[in-house]
Amino acid sequence: MKTDRTFISVAGAGLVGLLLGVGRLLAGSQNPPAMLYILLAAGLALCLGFGLLYGKKPAPETLEITDRFKTAVVLAAIVTMGGALLKLALDGADLLSLCTMALMVLSGLGMILGLKETDSQLPHILASVPIFASGLYLLLVYRSHAAAGPDSDLYAFEVLTVVALTAALYSIASMRFMDRSRSLFVTASVLAAIMLTVCTVISTLLGSGFIFSMADLLLCAGLALYCGAWFLNPPLKYVVPEEDEEEEDAEDEEVSEVIVPESDEE
Repeated sequence: MKTDRTFISVAGAGLVGLLLGVGRLLAGSQNPPAMLYILLAAGLALCLGFGLLYGKKPAPETLEITDRFKTAVVLAAIVTMGGALLKLALDGADLLSLCTMALMVLSGLGMILGLKETDSQLPHILASVPIFASGLYLLLVYRSHAAAGPDSDLYAFEVLTVVALTAALYSIASMRFMDRSRSLFVTASVLAAIMLTVCTVISTLLGSGFIFSMADLLLCAGLALYCGAWFLNPPLKYVVPEEDEEEEDAEDEEVSEVIVPESDEE
């Protein structure tokens, strides 16, 4: 991973999230001031602005899988699967929770398989699994907290964090199928997800009265780490496998072959 403006943007998003988390911690979980949400809007505007300025970049011709990148993705997978299993142990196994955490575990396995250099389509298929897992997770968070309490100040940051993570996971999956490795939406969503995850983790670990448990923090941290790793080391543009092209060429050659009968000369 080279130290460029992309790495600086990720570090900057983490720093903004850290400052926002400290501000949320000082404000407390009850009746936070309007200034806190103004700072949140400013942070999101920074992510959007960076996407407007530097979001466009062509897909790389070669994928350099470094040991640091592999370590980050494998760690993200382990943290995600650990958070899923811990949440099942703490919150029970109703149908929605069971389906969500099963997809989270499958997402962790898919993260590791995505590092494997192979012509198989399985890594590309598994790249979309975290999107569905985070979508169900958002529904689970809403059911457990937002639908149960009228005070949105108690869960606004947590819900926004899961929303941003869902958008970022969609962005990372779409990077495998785009001509460009990054775009406005990819850049803004990934940076927003990192910023909000850091904010939520810091404020929850150091404070009290917030809704996320340790399992939720592990899930968000694992997904954010996965998005950040792929954002810094974007995948190659998806191409149709060569076998399909060879089969099509062979069929075209067979069709083009015409047998011309020999004419009898008198």
